[in-house]
Amino acid sequence: MAKTGFPFYRAETDRFQDIRIKRLKKEFKGAGYAVYSYILNEIYRVKGCFLEWDESTAFDVSEYWDLKESQVEEIVKYCCAIGLFDKGLFTNGRVITSRAIQIRYIEMSKLAKRNSFDIPDSICLIQEEMQKLPEKTRKLLEVSDKVEYSREKERKEKYPPPLSPMGGNGGCGNNLFSKDSNTNRIERNFEGLTNRLKRLFIPPDEFNIICQLSNNGEIGHPIWTIIQAAERGGSRLHSPGKYIISELKKAIKK
Repeated sequence: MAKTGFPFYRAETDRFQDIRIKRLKKEFKGAGYAVYSYILNEIYRVKGCFLEWDESTAFDVSEYWDLKESQVEEIVKYCCAIGLFDKGLFTNGRVITSRAIQIRYIEMSKLAKRNSFDIPDSICLIQEEMQKLPEKTRKLLEVSDKVEYSREKERKEKYPPPLSPMGGNGGCGNNLFSKDSNTNRIERNFEGLTNRLKRLFIPPDEFNIICQLSNNGEIGHPIWTIIQAAERGGSRLHSPGKYIISELKKAIKK
């Protein structure tokens, strides 16, 4: 069986400037960061990009830091609420992961010269990044990606599209696939775009502008690289929405 975990991982030196870490410390003092750090370590040590959360795992964390299991659960839920972990995957599947964790997993796998990246389709949050992997690696994921797109398209055709989190449809459609004026098929990931903008707390007016400039989350559009840069900017960006719009306009002019 291929090894998925790592003996060590890198950490950013400016992580303590991240507003989410500051909020965690303010809410739970040192215990909050201790639990978060322990879980992060276990993610990279065991599976590499996610952790299955159950009573045994909660006990391990509480026992190590001499905390109550109920307090550990509360800290984990707070980490999800502020975006350190993905809230949806934890709520629905008791899985702890995030986009940042999965991106770092890919980067570390490349450095380790691994030929495959084992991120289960059901929890993958970085579809656009996975598409940029070397052809040899992409072929390992090609079949599952096609199945996933097919299921997503079928679901969106079968059920009415949900309202935008900003109210109404935000001036944007949310079909994964659509056709332009030349009847060429354009692949879009509006749902992924929406989720990432929500995590950055983009206000409604800026959300709508970003949708229009990015062609509703077109796959391969510069929007994905720009959002990634905004996410890495963390608390250093006072207005991530304005930053994204500015960079999008520059990219479109090129």
